[in-house]
Amino acid sequence: KANEVANELHKMNYVHSDFRIPNLMISKDRKQVKIVGFDWAREEGLAKYPHFINRSDFLDWYPDIKEGGKIEKAHDIHFI
Repeated sequence: KANEVANELHKMNYVHSDFRIPNLMISKDRKQVKIVGFDWAREEGLAKYPHFINRSDFLDWYPDIKEGGKIEKAHDIHFI
């Protein structure tokens, strides 16, 4: 379901950039997924990561993500 939500966002040429568990609301029956936490969401090409992202070891970061770097749809898919 999270993939479907991301695909809808990407069809509008937007990226979310923070698809982590705290930003996904899943219904009790697991049939609905909603995304929250749109702080970094923008149109792809305009969206950039802030200069203070926490690249801790417990997250599997996409290899080319960097502070101030462009946010891409591939990054969203990687986090899902």
